[in-house]
Amino acid sequence: WNYTDIDSGSVTYEGHNAIVELYHLGVPGDAKTDLTFRPTANITRAEMATFMKNALDHTNARPEGLWLQVNLAAGFGALGTELHISSRDASRNPITGTLVDVFSGVNTVLTTTSDFGATGACVVANTTDIGGATKCAIAVGDASTDVYGNVNIADASVTDVATGTSVTYYGWTGALAAAYNNSTAPGSSATSSSSLAAGSVKLTTDLGTKRQLDGTDTTAHRVKYGETLTVTGQLIDGVAASLANVAQANVAYSIAETVHLSTDAGDGTITHNNEDSLISAKTTTGYTDASGAFTYTVTQADPATATTNRTLVTLTVTTSPAAVYATTTNTTMLFSFDDDAAWNAKVSASQNAYYGVGSAVSPYVSRTVSAVVYDQYGVTRSGQTVTFESVSTDGAATTDAFTTQDVDRVTDSTGTATFGYTDVNSDTTMQTISAYLDDGYGAGTANDNTNAGAEKSDDTVFYRIEAAPTSQTEVDNALLATDELGADNATFATTAAGVWTLSAAHAALVVGSSIIVTTGTTQGLAGIPGVGPMPGEIFYVLVDTSSTVFTASRTRGGAQHTFAAGQAAG
Repeated sequence: WNYTDIDSGSVTYEGHNAIVELYHLGVPGDAKTDLTFRPTANITRAEMATFMKNALDHTNARPEGLWLQVNLAAGFGALGTELHISSRDASRNPITGTLVDVFSGVNTVLTTTSDFGATGACVVANTTDIGGATKCAIAVGDASTDVYGNVNIADASVTDVATGTSVTYYGWTGALAAAYNNSTAPGSSATSSSSLAAGSVKLTTDLGTKRQLDGTDTTAHRVKYGETLTVTGQLIDGVAASLANVAQANVAYSIAETVHLSTDAGDGTITHNNEDSLISAKTTTGYTDASGAFTYTVTQADPATATTNRTLVTLTVTTSPAAVYATTTNTTMLFSFDDDAAWNAKVSASQNAYYGVGSAVSPYVSRTVSAVVYDQYGVTRSGQTVTFESVSTDGAATTDAFTTQDVDRVTDSTGTATFGYTDVNSDTTMQTISAYLDDGYGAGTANDNTNAGAEKSDDTVFYRIEAAPTSQTEVDNALLATDELGADNATFATTAAGVWTLSAAHAALVVGSSIIVTTGTTQGLAGIPGVGPMPGEIFYVLVDTSSTVFTASRTRGGAQHTFAAGQAAG
């Protein structure tokens, strides 16, 4: 038990033991996370009902009639189901020797089969007998109530509930040879449902993504002394496509926290020395709440007024299933508390739009690019100069969208610098816009309008695309009789060289004209593919040698098609 208020005050020794025994029997219904019993507080009707119901569960008291109960109405992962069946008369006295037929459905969240047909009778294929002689019928050999009015169903004969599914169990009685009907005489039923079990515990913090990482312990986020961060652990399922939260309470966790003190240069340098003097260590245990989550807070006070201190906090989280922290990809989390003065550590650029159509004529297109400057603790910084430049590559662009390069803007009270420009181009391009701090950081030179590698910078890309085409409908004119060679009953012969010779001149025949074969050669009619022109085949004039001689292809502009010599067709 975890009660903290039963060892003092008006609680006697006997009272203490009674409270502990009630807890172990589950009578109060308290979870492991409940720390108070409130021995002198008033009790509500709801609390009284909970106490009575949980206490009666440990007795043979049952309501009138035949009742079936499951040990777990809901759970996580595969559930080992136990059935409890009782038979009582109007005075709630046990009835001995009642034949009881017990069966279950096979419905799950994965299938939609029905346990019963339209008339209410069992669907044999969709139900499973449990420890009886005949499914869905009362027969000698069925289970019967004992002297306590209860039915003992062997656990091994009960259909367990698989992960992510549900099973409904049915119990009923009647005259010998009676058949079950769920519409006219439904029995007692109970459903046990299983949710997907947790596959891991996802560890996150409220530090955001803009903080700088420690230069020595490279997975440790920078935190300012005095700031409190919150770690959240959340159970998630093991399905890669979803990784959905699992709302499972009372899963144990343990967090081991160690704190080491080091020193640094005190001037913003991201690395620190390696004294790593251990100053504290503790372990905290607990359980997930009803949402399957837990939280843990971390803070460190500045140990001295000097700015050369660096405190490293390591958390090791132990859970089952195992916890995973995205930054370290394991169960360890590191945080680097520091007191250095704020300095520009990160730039984050964004646009009001990331693709669109341009215009080379008025009205032109106005666009906006913004950049936010953050310090090493992820706090935005006002009054910082950001330089914007652009380069257009790919596509058909020959000029850049920026008419002026290396334009300076100063961050406002939110740490944001904004540059608006007019795009007077319409050709397609990929425009890369850089927002950088031209402050000479690292090997850079301040105010030289050059985005040096070490200076803080961020790129954002805009795609100028083609205008959407207008809807068009293609209409083909009907062929006239004079447009078709067949109108003249044209015939031709082919040679092994692929030359077609018409029996009469056709001056209108040009490169690209189509020839539709209506009567094939002897070889073609015999069904030998590729030997000669066959009825229905289409060929296209490839080379027009004269009004009577040409070569053809199966596709416009394709390779010459060759046939056996001396073939003829019409």
